[in-house]
Amino acid sequence: MLKTTYTNMRNEAYQQLGEICQGCGTDKNLQLHHRYYAKDSIRPKVHNESGNQTVKRVREAIQHPERFQLLCLSCHNRKDPRRKKFVSISFLFEKDESEVIE
Repeated sequence: MLKTTYTNMRNEAYQQLGEICQGCGTDKNLQLHHRYYAKDSIRPKVHNESGNQTVKRVREAIQHPERFQLLCLSCHNRKDPRRKKFVSISFLFEKDESEVIE
């Protein structure tokens, strides 16, 4: 139930922000990035924070979309040098529809 609620909230925030990376235009591996922090913003000490902080950030993005931008993992890593650099390997698991045999 909680995961469904979070997913719905995240999808709402993504829709408000255009559902594509504002850096390169992709729709894969999207993440919320603070444009700026207001007094009441959720400020992460580290980016691998608890789930509770993540939910609060999504709520903040819904209430104040002007404070956020949607970035893919690559653009987010370039924009914020404090982030731990992770590499997406999701492309390894995506199906190539040309290889589907019926």
